[in-house]
Amino acid sequence: GQAFFKSAIDMVSRVIKAIEEDKLPIEDGFSKNLHHISSCDGDGAYNILSMFTINNRILGSAAAGRELSFFTCVTLRCHDNIRQTMFIPCDLFADDGERPHYFRGNDPGANLSTEKYYHRFVEDTEELTEAVFRSASYHQCATFIAGALERMKTMKKVLVGKEERTVVRLFGHKVANEEGRGDTNFPTPTPAPSVEILWVTLHRPEYYSFTANERLCDLHKCEPGNMDGSTKIFNESSNYILRDKYYRECFFAMLKHMAYWHMLRNEEEVASWLLWERQSVLVHPVESSEALESIKNNVVFQLMLNKFFDCKATPLMLPTGLSVGIRNYMIYNGNMAITNCLPPGLVVTADVASGVDTT
Repeated sequence: GQAFFKSAIDMVSRVIKAIEEDKLPIEDGFSKNLHHISSCDGDGAYNILSMFTINNRILGSAAAGRELSFFTCVTLRCHDNIRQTMFIPCDLFADDGERPHYFRGNDPGANLSTEKYYHRFVEDTEELTEAVFRSASYHQCATFIAGALERMKTMKKVLVGKEERTVVRLFGHKVANEEGRGDTNFPTPTPAPSVEILWVTLHRPEYYSFTANERLCDLHKCEPGNMDGSTKIFNESSNYILRDKYYRECFFAMLKHMAYWHMLRNEEEVASWLLWERQSVLVHPVESSEALESIKNNVVFQLMLNKFFDCKATPLMLPTGLSVGIRNYMIYNGNMAITNCLPPGLVVTADVASGVDTT
């Protein structure tokens, strides 16, 4: 129970302290570390999942030849704070009664390697969050977490609880191998070929939760897909969402996060389209009425809002057993392949952003 978690956290904290005091690289404390970063949802929330294995050399006789590993999850908002953390010691997976609890009730079985449990944990978290995770380096994850800590410092927010502080401290170290430490080189912002291509892109599985649906459910008191869009309703919806400066900042950060996420697999093309659209709305201070209008007339924002309304896409016969994200993508991609145009129910007045003078 709680005593076990506390002793596991205490051990990790001691290892971190040892490498901090001697300014050692992360590998001296944790011989293995694997990481995945998720796409973000429409509130800018995303997760960093990790697996760490404590380096037995640092523990000495306390390790007694065992492999001591644990999983962590850090939930962040891309323009704001670290929202929560999770810490799971892998010793728990030895207990047949306890194990299914950490895998959404579906027991992966006993005696798997730590890496196999970790990859299953990543898959389960994908299903749970309806996001898509991509493999990332320790340095990339540390950069994201350092950015969030910097924002929290500015906003005078602090991490509470030993678990949160310990999990976050895991990401404050250098790495032994300096290769791969370079910051991500973003591609030159470039306009997308068409609104149609952007619409299909924004229905890829990683964009399944990239919506304003929760806010629009509050406003319109109905579930997504049950309401026809119109210019009047669309304006009302845009004004409702964008009146909040916090959300305007969030939208800027979401575009940058997704560009970064695409670069984890060197998808320069999609990243460059998002950066182009972001550049077009960044020309005005976030608190200004011009910023509100520029986001309102931004094609990515308009397409994102349209996901709430019934856009009159033709239903397609699809195989069973697909994830919601893949199913959704196949419907909209299939419609585009058949009709070669946007669904008739879409309310889009914007085009791909025109050039922005950034001099």
